[in-house]
Amino acid sequence: MKYFNIALYVFFGFAIIFAVIIFSGKTDIGKSKSDTGASGSVAMWGTIPSAVISPALSEYNNSIEDYSVTYKYIAPGDYEDQLIEAFASGKGPDIYTVTPELLIRFSDKIAPIPFTSYPERSFTDIFISAADVFLQEEGILALPLRADPLVMYYNRDILESNFQVTPPAYWDDMYAFAQTLTKKNEAGVISESAIAFGAWDNVTHAKDILSMMLLQGGNTITTYEDGVLTSVLNQVSAGSGVKVGPSVVTFYGEFANPSSLYYSWNEAKSSSFDSFVSGDLALYFGFASELPTILAKNPNLNFDVAKVPQIKNSSVQKTYIGITGVALSKFSKNPTTAYVVARDITDKSFAEAIAENDTAPSVRRDLLKTATSVDDLYATVFNNSAIIGSTWIDPDASATYSIFRTMIKSYTSGSQSANDAVRAADSALELL
Repeated sequence: MKYFNIALYVFFGFAIIFAVIIFSGKTDIGKSKSDTGASGSVAMWGTIPSAVISPALSEYNNSIEDYSVTYKYIAPGDYEDQLIEAFASGKGPDIYTVTPELLIRFSDKIAPIPFTSYPERSFTDIFISAADVFLQEEGILALPLRADPLVMYYNRDILESNFQVTPPAYWDDMYAFAQTLTKKNEAGVISESAIAFGAWDNVTHAKDILSMMLLQGGNTITTYEDGVLTSVLNQVSAGSGVKVGPSVVTFYGEFANPSSLYYSWNEAKSSSFDSFVSGDLALYFGFASELPTILAKNPNLNFDVAKVPQIKNSSVQKTYIGITGVALSKFSKNPTTAYVVARDITDKSFAEAIAENDTAPSVRRDLLKTATSVDDLYATVFNNSAIIGSTWIDPDASATYSIFRTMIKSYTSGSQSANDAVRAADSALELL
């Protein structure tokens, strides 16, 4: 079997100390019952859909004898509250999925994996660069399990009807693209949009889109200074020598300005996701994992996917990426088995098993060269986007959503300049 290999165990000998095997970080997953000394049951909670991970977990459980893992899916909107309540009552999971948005809030509930157990060199060699967000001075806060990059879906019919062969590859080209493809009547009512930027409440993933452009410009949004997380939203980018924040806010807001030549979107429209699925929006910025939903919502939609636009003449390419890791609970009553399971379900074999039911690309470098998804038509774009994926340490997802929302609305309403809006957002972010 994939995980259960007594022959390999015998080959290396009974004399190997169990503890060394467990913490060496060099073993393959799911070997024999006596390979690790693990036993009992491990409870895992997470936001990865059961349809994606459960088949692989079932195969994993069938390949081992002395221990097992159960999985509880929780919707992202309810996840944080349920975790906090469970830990407070002493009924939390042994291992659980985390994203960069949860690292700060759950720092006192995570048992870091020391680099003596899982070398940092091994971590960076195995996983994509965005996974480095889980590396801290005290060790590894989570082992990467899933990557989900932001990509650009585009309506082929709309582009071809306007004699556009491909969507914009650079942000500079977006102005002419919006001017050409957006359709509106004499009263300025938009019937067909090129791009859904400028508004907030009806722009799906607005915060992630802004994060993407800030990261592309060299602004990391937050950073650690003397061990303390601090905001750099309003700072000058080391790469460009300019303040990226105001430029991003100005660019983003341009497409919702009725007096602009590039006016393409407003708050009266339905959500950007719904508009794209219904065929009224040329470009939709969404995640790789959304592909099945788009296909299910409108099987007749003639669309394709491309890498998000980049900054022209920049030597660095980036997109925002959602990344999920599996963390060890500081309160687990079975920490040895919890570690073994976390290690096993982030190895290559398990990642390949997940890929059979997932359109999101792998978080592992060794699986990004080959399109393993059933939807190979899109896999190359998804894989390449994962390679250039980048993220940031978000101290409080809900609070930063409100901060970014206020920043954009203050600018687009005319109540603040781009500089003032970013400066206010920076101050609010620093308070977190």
